[in-house]
Amino acid sequence: MTELQDTEYYGRTFTALELAEQKLEGIEFESCHFNRCDFSGSEIRRCRFIDCGFNDCNFSNLIPSFTRFSEVTFTTCKLTGIDWTRADWGTLSTGAPVEFQRCNLSFTSFLGLSLNGLRMQECRVVEADLRDADLSDGHFNGSDFTLSQFGNTDIRRADFTDAENYSIDVRTCAAEGAVFSRFEAVRLLESMGLVIAD
Repeated sequence: MTELQDTEYYGRTFTALELAEQKLEGIEFESCHFNRCDFSGSEIRRCRFIDCGFNDCNFSNLIPSFTRFSEVTFTTCKLTGIDWTRADWGTLSTGAPVEFQRCNLSFTSFLGLSLNGLRMQECRVVEADLRDADLSDGHFNGSDFTLSQFGNTDIRRADFTDAENYSIDVRTCAAEGAVFSRFEAVRLLESMGLVIAD
């Protein structure tokens, strides 16, 4: 299947949908599931995804222009190079409307977004921009944050258990109540210029 003819889909399952380098506009998906679909390089403009699940899909370099996500779960998906600030996150924040499980979120931007309660578990988050974001009460267990940027980021009460390679300056980030694994927590001291002796 390579084309979507309707403007609304409810309760559908899409498998191996090929939409790379295409433009989707004004389509609403509710309670739909996507398996092994390719949206790489596409622009989804003014679309809505409500209570949808994506499994093993490719979204590399997707442009989510004014698209809204609500209760959407991404599992083992490739989501690299996405500027999430272009999506429509609404004005009322009742928690993160998306969840990522075992996904590749490298080279993405969440700059300034309010995504409290975000779940980004066992993900690869290399060189992502998380500055000025509200990630309080988030769950980042087992994720790799190599070279990702945290600056003025709210990570209060967030769970970083088994997360690794993060560089968080607790002098510029709100971090009260955040949970870190003991050995990785040494990185927090390094951000303050302290030298840790073996």
